[in-house]
Amino acid sequence: MRLYQNSIAFRLMVDIEWYGNVAYRTLKIYPYPYESVKDTIQKLIRAGYIGVVKGKKSKTLRQSVKSLHITPEGRKALQELYDRLGRGRMKHEPVIYQKQKAYRANLVTTATMMIHKSTGAETFSCYEVKRYLEKANPRGSDFIKYSRFVVFWKRPSVCTVVYNFGGLNMLLNKNGERNARQAAHDYAEAGEVDMLILGDDSDTLRSILDYSLWFNQKLEKQRNHLKKVHYHINLKSNQDHGAMFLPVHYEALAVMQLMQDENWAERIAELHQEYEEEDMAVWGLLDCKIKLWLTHRKHPNHTRQDKVLILCYDWQEALVKEFFREIADQKELWIQVLTGQLVSDLFFDKIDYLPYDPYRL
Repeated sequence: MRLYQNSIAFRLMVDIEWYGNVAYRTLKIYPYPYESVKDTIQKLIRAGYIGVVKGKKSKTLRQSVKSLHITPEGRKALQELYDRLGRGRMKHEPVIYQKQKAYRANLVTTATMMIHKSTGAETFSCYEVKRYLEKANPRGSDFIKYSRFVVFWKRPSVCTVVYNFGGLNMLLNKNGERNARQAAHDYAEAGEVDMLILGDDSDTLRSILDYSLWFNQKLEKQRNHLKKVHYHINLKSNQDHGAMFLPVHYEALAVMQLMQDENWAERIAELHQEYEEEDMAVWGLLDCKIKLWLTHRKHPNHTRQDKVLILCYDWQEALVKEFFREIADQKELWIQVLTGQLVSDLFFDKIDYLPYDPYRL
C-alpha cells in the first residue's frame, strides 16, 4: 500500500505514530466521514502498517480496549514518503502493548488529541505531572496517586483538569481528585481550576446524571454509609459546580475552541440571554455544565415562567428530550438545537445571528 501526502491514511498514520497509542473510538474526532476513516484504518491494518492491542472487559480492565499503534512496516512506509518529500521525521511516543496500560494510555491520548486539534493549547499529561513531582521528591507523586485525571489543559487564567470516563461513570477518590486540583493550581500556575469530563458519547453523561439523581435522593446519613461512590453532582454543595461534559466527537472540537477564549463563560451567558423572551425563560446548556441539567430537572418550578426554551447542541438533543420529558407536565418545554460550529461561527463573526426554530417537547 503506497502512502500519499495529505491523504486520510497519511494523516492517521502520522497521528498514531506521534501519540504512540490511539483508541479506535478516537477516530470520531477527525473531520471526515466516520465510515471512510474506519475503512482507511482497516486497509492500513491489512497492509501491516497499523497494529491493534485488544482486550475484553474484565476484573482488571474496566472497559474493553482497542488501541491502534504503528508497526515497523508502517514506520518504514512513512519514512519512504518523508524521503520523497524531503522532510525529516518527527519525534514519537513509544508503543504500549500491555492491554491495561494501553487502555490508560488511550484515555490520555484521546484528551490530548482533542485539545491539540481544537486549540493547539499547552497540555500536561498525568505522566508528565507525575515525573515532574518525582524529580523533586521520589515520593512526590504519591499525593495524586489515586486521582483519575488524564490531562491538565492550560487555558487563559484557568487550568482545566480533564478526565476521560470512556463509556461509563467512573469511581473517583475524593482525596485524590482534591489533590489533583491542587497540583493543577501549582504545576500550571493557574489562578482558577475547573473540570472537564470526556466520554465516548452522551450515554456517559446520562450515566452521570442518573447516578447524581439517585445520590441526591439519599438522606445525609444514608450517603455516609456509601463505601464506593461514583462521580456525581451534589446539589447541596458547590462541589464541581463548574464541571463540564463533552463527547469524544468532531462536533466537540468547535466547543473546545470556544472554551479556549478567555471570555468563554461571559459570551455563552450573553448568548443564552439573547434567546430570552418576556413569557419564556431559557435553560441554556451550551456551556456544557452538568449541574444545570440536574438543577432544572429537580427544581423546575424555580423558573417563574411556565414556558421554557432549552438551548442545546445537536449532540445533546436526544438526551435532552429523554431527560426532561419527566417534567414536561410541569413546564411547557421547547427545544432549540444548535451546532457547535454555528455557535463558533457567531463568536468569530462569520455569521450575524443564530437560528430560532424551536419545537415543542
